[in-house]
Amino acid sequence: MSKQHWLDISEYVCLAGSVLGTIASATSGQAIYAAAPLTLALSASVANRKRLDKLQQQEQRVALTDIQKTFLEDVDRVDSQTSQLQEKLNLQTEEQQKKLEVITEQLNQKLVAERETLEQQTQQQRHKLQEAIESIPTELQQFIQRLAPLERQQKEIISQRLPWAVSAIEELQDRAAAIAPLESNFGHISRNLQILNNRVESLPQPEFFGKIETAITSVQKRLDLNPVNFQDAVLTDANLSGIYLKNAKLTDANLSGVDLGGACLNNANLTDVNLSNANLTGADLAVANLSYANLNHAELGQVDLSGANLSGVDLSSANLSDVNLSYANLTDADLSNANLNGANLTNANLSGVILSDADLSNANLNGANLSHAGLNNTNLSNANLCAAQLWCTDISDADLTDIFIDQNTKLDEKTQEQLQKASHKTKNQNLHGYSRKVTDINHNRVHLMSPNFLEGKSGVAE
Repeated sequence: MSKQHWLDISEYVCLAGSVLGTIASATSGQAIYAAAPLTLALSASVANRKRLDKLQQQEQRVALTDIQKTFLEDVDRVDSQTSQLQEKLNLQTEEQQKKLEVITEQLNQKLVAERETLEQQTQQQRHKLQEAIESIPTELQQFIQRLAPLERQQKEIISQRLPWAVSAIEELQDRAAAIAPLESNFGHISRNLQILNNRVESLPQPEFFGKIETAITSVQKRLDLNPVNFQDAVLTDANLSGIYLKNAKLTDANLSGVDLGGACLNNANLTDVNLSNANLTGADLAVANLSYANLNHAELGQVDLSGANLSGVDLSSANLSDVNLSYANLTDADLSNANLNGANLTNANLSGVILSDADLSNANLNGANLSHAGLNNTNLSNANLCAAQLWCTDISDADLTDIFIDQNTKLDEKTQEQLQKASHKTKNQNLHGYSRKVTDINHNRVHLMSPNFLEGKSGVAE
């Protein structure tokens, strides 16, 4: 414990004297006894305060000197560490620069080698291209030489054989009064050929049958080489039944109400054609292009639409029962309320098609693409969905009685969920006997595709 200063002791003594003086003053009634000690106490206190202020200033100066000394030591230490770091950084920079120079040299060598290889390959390709260009005139001349006999043969057919065929047909008309007169359009020749096939045995001179058949075959070949062009034609309510219009061009034509029963329109271009109220019963429209055609109220019984392009076509409420639509393209078509009972839709493209309230009972949808199709409230009873694609397909409220699904049927998780829910419904769903098939889907290892599969991500769950 440090020794107390005499001023502190004097201040305490004066305070004690002030207390005693106050008591004496109160006893004797003399104020001097209290005033004198108080004055001495105040004087000692003032002197003590000045002493304390000097001590505090000295302590502050000492503390400031210590802080300044410590700061200078820290600055010296930081300078030393900075110098060491700078030396290390310089060494690392030099090493990195050397490594970079080595890598740059290696890259330059590789680049030179690649450039030489590329120049060699370019030179070789240039030589080959030059040789191919030089051989073009020779090959072209050979092609022209081969084409010349074909042109002569075509001219001969047009100038000689065609008039002979016409004369043979005229002779047949005279000899076969029961055969309807042939119209000027070459398409009627195929229908007359069918009539001849039915009545050939009754002809008085059967040797003419071979001539007629040869003539008609020649005309049909000429039609195949030079297809009929009815683009933008207006043939409303015309009778073209049995007409031969294979490969014909009928884009934007108005064929409303036309009778095309039994007609051959194989591979014909019928884009944007108006076929409303037309009769197409038994017509051959295989591989035909019917994109965005108007088929409202058209008669389509027993028509062959295999491989046809029906994208964007409005076939709502159409009767397509037992129609052949195998390999047909029906993307984004409207088939709502359509009758497709027993239709053949094998490997057909039905992506995005509207089939709500349609009848697909007994239809063959083997391998069909039904991704993003709307099958809500559709009758799919006894339909064959083996190997079909049902990604993001809406089958809500559909009749799924006794449908066929195998291990190749592709279902996303949502469609699988809808099938599971449908198997548990009983009220007005007619799903008896189907719940077993849905229950066995996982046992049959049906592929379940997640929605990410459509974006190119793998998401297969088996």
